[in-house]
Amino acid sequence: MSAQLGVTIKGLKELNKKLGNAKKLRNPAEKYLERATVTLKNFVRIYSPVRTTHLRGSWNHTLKATKYDAVARVFNTATNKGVHYAVPLEFGVNLTPSSSDPRIQIPFLAPAYEKMREKLGELNRKLGADIKKEFKKR
Repeated sequence: MSAQLGVTIKGLKELNKKLGNAKKLRNPAEKYLERATVTLKNFVRIYSPVRTTHLRGSWNHTLKATKYDAVARVFNTATNKGVHYAVPLEFGVNLTPSSSDPRIQIPFLAPAYEKMREKLGELNRKLGADIKKEFKKR
């Protein structure tokens, strides 16, 4: 199970004309994506149900940046360690085959994502400050 966040810069020629050097956006954009990814990972850990703490400790993140875009992932690394129940917990699973049993569902990824979205204003302000710093450099 993973959640992905991505940034793609389009219109690089137009941006270069307006800003003079769009390459200066790369570092602030990567910092922004890293902050957003770590924020999401931390919220997923907080919202993960705890019985044995295996699920809570199994979350990780990656950031892969190319010349034109960057993709960050928050993912569950513990499928090899027996934490294979992340998806069934998020979306619901019948614990017994009886049709009268309700589906057990403990969403944690969706609430974590919603909480992270509340933090976007703060992350956007930091991005703006980072861009200003980058363009003040000579």
